[in-house]
Amino acid sequence: MLARKANHNTASYMAFSVRLGDADGFGNLRNLLHGTSWGRWFVDGLWAKMASDTLEQSGILESEATKNLVPDQPLFWYGVSLAILNYPKYIDELVRIGPVEVIRKDVKSLEAGNVIRFEDETSDQTDAFVASMGWKWRPSIDFRPKEMHADLGLPSTEYTKTQKEISFKLDGRADAEVFDRFPKLATAPKMDEESLVEQEKGRIRQAFTPWRLWRGMAPPSLPTPDVVFLGVVAQLQGAVRSEISSIWAYAYMNDKLGSVKSISKSAKQLRLEQTLADENGVAVKQIGTVDDIMYDTALFQRWGKWRTPYGLGAGHPDVVLEGIACFDLLLQDLGLRSWRNGWGWAGEVFGGSYGQVDYKGLVGEWEESRHKGT
Repeated sequence: MLARKANHNTASYMAFSVRLGDADGFGNLRNLLHGTSWGRWFVDGLWAKMASDTLEQSGILESEATKNLVPDQPLFWYGVSLAILNYPKYIDELVRIGPVEVIRKDVKSLEAGNVIRFEDETSDQTDAFVASMGWKWRPSIDFRPKEMHADLGLPSTEYTKTQKEISFKLDGRADAEVFDRFPKLATAPKMDEESLVEQEKGRIRQAFTPWRLWRGMAPPSLPTPDVVFLGVVAQLQGAVRSEISSIWAYAYMNDKLGSVKSISKSAKQLRLEQTLADENGVAVKQIGTVDDIMYDTALFQRWGKWRTPYGLGAGHPDVVLEGIACFDLLLQDLGLRSWRNGWGWAGEVFGGSYGQVDYKGLVGEWEESRHKGT
């Protein structure tokens, strides 16, 4: 989806997003907006207005030829697949004036005479066929032993029975909390990864588990902090994310993180009261205190799955409007100030949008904070 401009990186605007945790300082406002019927009505109206304005500004509705480019779902359900028109000339003019025709069909076969045959038995003739097959979000390195995949948080088809059971229970708890806090996500549209051809022919893909990383970087259950995976989180603010993540990764691997907060709404209650039940409703062993990180990891992953079903969230974190809140959480883990506009909440509400300059000097700030702490 394309927009002429987008500038919603103000901290207060994050309250309208469905972000877990209260690191941005607007948790109470977010609870009102997403935990009440009138709040959800207001938020839905805002997102509908944003989606409508985006389509109108792009000019995509002005021609029948370009209407084939209209996304399948509203703006809310997409992640970093959003884009901004930075050029004075619309790219869709190539579609509007004729050189490019958009056809949304499954290809059945390539035939003699430069013919492309579609599943509906229509055809087209072309001089060249370029297949953009996408990319794999799974790691290109084969990590062994494969029994370690779950501990490392890697996408895998090699989970043991016990690992599958633990993940299933964690996911169930996480889904319940996500839907309780953000009922809208329970209505998320489902995008089939298989094409129509695969569905009709009954082909079955081997399902990989998603990335399961604490804070989108660290394995959730390794006994020692030896490994981090950087670059797994898809985020528009990539440069800032890279710097903050690098500092966080260094601090994590050297046992220099500060006070770490849960993104759960009631971490203490979950630790003390949460029990799991088998199919017969009999209480079984509770997931305990050490596994708070595992639950936080599951909560973040399942939130991403339901937040951006038409993005990348099912496989790994995919954040847009929630990006500043993600930075806030990492900065607080490091013991650094997350409100960077000055003047407290007033600066966050009225101080304008965040940019890269607001995070200037983070390395020096962290080094100074470590020096003061020794």
